[in-house]
Amino acid sequence: MKWNEFEKLARSKGWYCYRSGGNHDIYRHPERSGSLVIERHWS
Repeated sequence: MKWNEFEKLARSKGWYCYRSGGNHDIYRHPERSGSLVIERHWS
């Protein structure tokens, strides 16, 4: 699975980009606790 496919899947499940850093994006969900960290440089 490529990064952009994984990002589309996360967004379709309700996750949104909370913060974008140098190597990672941090996603949060309005109904779940915690966060999801997605590294951007992988395939």
